[in-house]
Amino acid sequence: MAVDSSHRKEGIGRSLLRTVINLATEVVAEEILLHVERDNLAAQSLYASAGFENLIITPSMEWLNFGIPEHEEPRRLQLNS
Repeated sequence: MAVDSSHRKEGIGRSLLRTVINLATEVVAEEILLHVERDNLAAQSLYASAGFENLIITPSMEWLNFGIPEHEEPRRLQLNS
């Protein structure tokens, strides 16, 4: 998900994220996983305000590390199901 720089600070990202969370809840998803660039502080703040937490990759979750660039961090939002 990305918002063009000319339209940032208009609530578009928050609206998109809210829509994704609502859709995931409707289909009874248990969680949402995403990756965010380490230097993208605005996106990190948005995700944190929506309840996403840093995800520590454990050995049983190594599949999540496949293809994640070193400059990105995984985040997770647990949904009530």
